[in-house]
Amino acid sequence: MRKPLFALCVSVLATIALLSPARAQFGSGGHDETTEDFNSATAWNAGTGQPATPGTVPPGVTGTHLMISEVGVRGLNTATLGDSTEFIEIYNPTNSSVDLSNFYISDANAYSALPRTGLIDLGGIITDFAFRFPFNSSIGPHQTKVIAIDGVRYRRGAGVDADFMLFFTPGTTTATRMVNVATNKGLNYPGFGSLTNGGEFVWLFFWDGNSDLVCDVDMVYWGTPLGSNAPVLKTAATCQDGGDPGPTPSCYRNDAGYPAGTLTAGLALPANGDGTRQRIGPEAEAVTSGGNGCLACPTITISPSSLPAAPVNHVYHQVLTPSAGNPPFVFTVQAGSLPPGLKLSGSGTILYGCDPNGTIFTIDLSSGVGTATGVYAPTYSATEIEHDFLSGAAFVQSRDGAFSGQRFDIQSGAALGPVVYSGGSFQGLEYVDSTLYGTFNTSGQGPSSLAILDPATGGTTVIGPTGRGPISGLAYDAGSGTLYGIDGGGSSGAARLLTLNLSSGAATVIGPTGFTAGSLEFGPDGKLYGGGDAINGGHLYRIDPATGGATLIGTTGFYSVSGLTLGPGGAGAAGVISGIPNAAGSYGFTVKATDANGCAGTIDYKIDVICPTLTITPPALAPVLVGDLVNVSLAADGTPPYTFELTAGSLPSGVALYSSGQIYGNPTAVGSFPFTVSVTDANGCHGSIAYKLDVSCRTLTIQPATLPNAPYGVPYNVALTAPNAIPPVVFDTKTGSLPTGLTLDPGGTLSGTPTATGSFGFTISVTDSNGCRGTRDYKINVIVCPSITISPPSLPPGVAKEPYHQVLTPSAGTPPFVFTAKDSMPPGIRITGSGTVLYGCDPGGAIFTVDLATGAGTYAGYYAPTFNATEIEYDFLSGEAFVQGRDGTFYGQRFDIQSGAALGPTVYDGASFQGLEYAGSTLYGTSVAGSGGPSALSILDPMTGLTTAIGPTGRGPISGLAYDAGSATMYGIDGGGRFGPGSLVTLDLSTGAATVVGPTGITAGSLEFGPDGNLYAGGDAINGGHL
Repeated sequence: MRKPLFALCVSVLATIALLSPARAQFGSGGHDETTEDFNSATAWNAGTGQPATPGTVPPGVTGTHLMISEVGVRGLNTATLGDSTEFIEIYNPTNSSVDLSNFYISDANAYSALPRTGLIDLGGIITDFAFRFPFNSSIGPHQTKVIAIDGVRYRRGAGVDADFMLFFTPGTTTATRMVNVATNKGLNYPGFGSLTNGGEFVWLFFWDGNSDLVCDVDMVYWGTPLGSNAPVLKTAATCQDGGDPGPTPSCYRNDAGYPAGTLTAGLALPANGDGTRQRIGPEAEAVTSGGNGCLACPTITISPSSLPAAPVNHVYHQVLTPSAGNPPFVFTVQAGSLPPGLKLSGSGTILYGCDPNGTIFTIDLSSGVGTATGVYAPTYSATEIEHDFLSGAAFVQSRDGAFSGQRFDIQSGAALGPVVYSGGSFQGLEYVDSTLYGTFNTSGQGPSSLAILDPATGGTTVIGPTGRGPISGLAYDAGSGTLYGIDGGGSSGAARLLTLNLSSGAATVIGPTGFTAGSLEFGPDGKLYGGGDAINGGHLYRIDPATGGATLIGTTGFYSVSGLTLGPGGAGAAGVISGIPNAAGSYGFTVKATDANGCAGTIDYKIDVICPTLTITPPALAPVLVGDLVNVSLAADGTPPYTFELTAGSLPSGVALYSSGQIYGNPTAVGSFPFTVSVTDANGCHGSIAYKLDVSCRTLTIQPATLPNAPYGVPYNVALTAPNAIPPVVFDTKTGSLPTGLTLDPGGTLSGTPTATGSFGFTISVTDSNGCRGTRDYKINVIVCPSITISPPSLPPGVAKEPYHQVLTPSAGTPPFVFTAKDSMPPGIRITGSGTVLYGCDPGGAIFTVDLATGAGTYAGYYAPTFNATEIEYDFLSGEAFVQGRDGTFYGQRFDIQSGAALGPTVYDGASFQGLEYAGSTLYGTSVAGSGGPSALSILDPMTGLTTAIGPTGRGPISGLAYDAGSATMYGIDGGGRFGPGSLVTLDLSTGAATVVGPTGITAGSLEFGPDGNLYAGGDAINGGHL
């Protein structure tokens, strides 16, 4: 404290009566705190003060800590110092010796600065002092020790030596000099006295030299009040120090008796009347020292006594519990190191937030202010973050609209795995126990769904639609088992608080919140908080879970709170070792738990990070038919990369196991093939699995399906094949008889010259190298051929570079007819049959034909000349096809659909055509000007690319057209891609307007009438290319 220059100290309250200057007793449970008034030995009062032999025990005193038992002061008006015997006596009422090495004594109130500087700033006051007892000094049980202000004067005045002294003048004394820890003293001794009978107090306190806590042991004060900053007498209502020595509570100082700042600046005041224990900064913890003194630290043990082994690359979570002490505890690693991937933290929690740039910040729940931690999510963008206390890893969803995310350490920003790609743009994330739930949508403001997300792989399991638009935040209340959500935000407007059904995904509205939201989470205090989005300006709100009503707390200082999560927040009641260890080995380390009082306990631990037995999936292989493609990708649950190998048995011929884990090939042998696969991961961990691949015969198919008629007397030759057989194969006539004159050789050639007319039925069988069999029933009609003429007898001339089209008609015979040219045709002219087939193309421009019975496509062996294709359309009049370049491009090219050859240069049209169809000789098309814009119907000249607009369709992109000449109806199909399942429409060829016929239920890429007159649609990439 700051004394006036005439040596008066801070006094007690005026309500305390001034007692005799020779002796003042305070309510301290029989604890006599006595002051003596003298200047010399002649003024010594041996009856009530210091006797000739120091060490009188105060009557009736018991206790658990050192105390100031007596103080000798000089008179207030003493003109000369003389042989002043000012002293302070301390007493040890316990049954144990006390080490005084870390005890201090002072009459200054700035001692809370001691842990910061090692010194006490006296602020220029000339009479204040601050001293530490010498190291290795002690006081025995029930002993007293005298500390003289001046050891030499005390000896001269009292006739005996003090035990310790603060100062000394020239002379002789055996008193041990104490260590001066004061700085900024106004005047050096002996130009003043130190203890007077005015307003005064003396502190005895303890500091361990390390922690930020200074512990008051005892304080005595006397004299009349002086100044507005006098000490304050505690009352029974504010006494929180615990038990005191003696029958009544002393509790004689109330640190919270005055508003903050009314005592001098050096004293750090607790805010809650928690006794005289001091620390740097406001004191928030309860005082548990007992009485007005420091009790010895309890023995703190940490459990468990040992830690279980940690399987590498698996989640590890262990709680460390102190046996005693005053929480919160700070846990640290004192020696050794944790296994890589694990970390030690306190069980305390804090509310974290992120902005869309991935900035991580912590949030003050009283003001809403966010403080940047200096850490960024590894994606450097974030729609949402969520921390998992079980694994110690957080997950960040990348920017809004992206389908990717990544695990990371929320305290360091370090990535804990690769970027993973999920099934949607997740905007709300929340752990329910160990399961990560999320709400996602697949387009901007489209409807959302609830799903389970695997943060390690991105695997998404959809639960069901929420029935709402985007839901930007989730928060789970474990007590009630309720998952809350908040929608709105951005262009969707003010948010509503919801609950979500974890079984169905359905959302139920609780009520409006009144702000545009970006996030939702429960805080460490158990209350529900919402973060505002960019439109809101990044404010923090407290939300009532019963009504949805929101109360503004304040601005975070970040332009948008796109994510909120409860994360690790330092000290707590326990410690946690968590994470995913990533390196096998044995790791020893020492953990220290330090409580709020600076008391600590340590324990030596060892964690063995062991290789678990890796599990290989799938657990079994499905049986296959011989010749079928086997394509199985094995996986393991260790740390990639993996090496797979065959360690026992053998695979069927034609099938191999690759080190990447792929079993691939077409088996050529029938049988049951047992084998064992082993795997080794990046940590050298192993696993194996026994497989069996059963390969069975398939029923062989003989082609062709039917045999052509055989003209009587005309040589006949047909080759039979078994496409799915494993050579060599043997053909045989199983039943019936061949036409007279024909024979079947073992290779499958049916040949000869029929010598008898009639209808002949028979069955052909085939056997391959594996003994697999197949049969087919045939019939050959041996007929007498009619005379066939072809009309017209001559053809009109053609004009160079103009389309040429003539129909040739047989006069007799049985269709279908095959037309061939004996001589060469004019360049650019070819002869074909009038039969048709359905062709398809993929976005890479590959041309294939389609089987209408099975939907199977057969690659034709060539590509459209653009090597990409949004649509193809064939013109029977010119015999030319047209291909539109890839989606979004404005060009196309004519080509031969039967060879892929270009029939002209690339032409540039006026739009991105997605649907094309000839109606007569006119090529119609639907186009869009932007990726999702409305479509229009136009006429396209395939020779020049010239586009003639007809009019808007009133729909989004229309990906396919098909014209029914019988009804003169142009059909179209919309949807596809990110637009979802489409509808069948009709288009007005005069205006372009589209009329919806009905939903198709598929995401479509194309539309066309088949050779059978039925309407067919091809699925897009999302659909998987189905017919």
